Amino acid sequence: MKSLKYTVSVLGASSLMLMGGMACHNQGEDSQLSVTQVKHTEVKQQSIGNCWLYAMASWMESLKLNQEEELNVSETYWTYWDWYIKLKRGGGADEISTGGTWRMAVNIINQYGWVSEEEFVSSEGDQIYSSRQKCAEDRINRELKEGGRLFEVERDHDTLISVLNDAFTCNDEIKVDGEAVYQTLAKSSNDTQLVLPGSENVMSMRQMMRSWRTVQNPYRYSPNSAKKLPSTRTMASFKSMEQRIKKALNDHMPVVLGLYVSFNAVDAEGKFNLNSLAKKGSLGSGGGHMIVMHDYTVSNVPELDYLGEGDMDPELKEAALLGDLDYIVSKNSWGANRLDRPWIKNGYSRVDWDYLTKAYVDDEGDFRSFMYDIVLPPGY
Repeated sequence: MKSLKYTVSVLGASSLMLMGGMACHNQGEDSQLSVTQVKHTEVKQQSIGNCWLYAMASWMESLKLNQEEELNVSETYWTYWDWYIKLKRGGGADEISTGGTWRMAVNIINQYGWVSEEEFVSSEGDQIYSSRQKCAEDRINRELKEGGRLFEVERDHDTLISVLNDAFTCNDEIKVDGEAVYQTLAKSSNDTQLVLPGSENVMSMRQMMRSWRTVQNPYRYSPNSAKKLPSTRTMASFKSMEQRIKKALNDHMPVVLGLYVSFNAVDAEGKFNLNSLAKKGSLGSGGGHMIVMHDYTVSNVPELDYLGEGDMDPELKEAALLGDLDYIVSKNSWGANRLDRPWIKNGYSRVDWDYLTKAYVDDEGDFRSFMYDIVLPPGY
């Protein structure tokens, strides 16, 4: 996640709070009824703004867990080739961009495959935080500035590989050679087999990634959008999206979520919500982020009222489809038990559906939505 900072005018904050109203639900701490949970591997902690690659790794590892295979996919390897592509493309920037999208991650995997963390850098095989990525980013940025090997020069293949290898080696005794790993150890997306949870249909990873669909936020943007209530069509689109998410999670599918996170919107329990944001009166620091869904809660369920976190039987999952999505629980890439973010706790983040379906106006008058998009499996 790249850090940005916005402030919202009092009018902007008020507009945000009025767009569709706010759902306020006080969940009982002793709720015994739950809905579903998606299988996930251990939480990691990103050191640079490449959450999208961590989300892709979480997605792949989750699908493999359903095949009783536990992986530790190397986000560092994908970062190496992401930077190769960006640097090869050129441009006058004096800093490497670490941001990306689901589609960019798909393209990297289709071109360069994947390896385990241990196969790329053996010393990182059991680490949840890659200081090497941060070190490599600093080194690449120095090479892009005047006096560096990438400053205003022709960026041929050999030069880029040499610079990247040095950057990712980062004074370690273990010499990184990204090209050698690609040629000898990388598994291609065509040869990697994946199966959707509950299915016996085996697909190549390339086919699987192609079959998942990106669903955009249904808001229709215009200069006056933030001053209006959402249209009936928009609200119906959000309801459809909500149902698709619930059905996919009920079947233990790892749904990918792209969103804008405002750190002024998070409460002491680690949940992003509009009430906390309204109390702050401004967006504060934040930025684009990508995470993978794990669980959800629902309110207003007929005869049951509320269904909380956890996995339960099919009848309760069907009942959950009749309620209103309250909040989503997602595997994050911010690590766990951090002193600087004590609200993260187990490494999972909770985001109100009300937060995701609303929008805000920044200081420059731009209309922005908190939810960017979701990536859903075929059939949902």
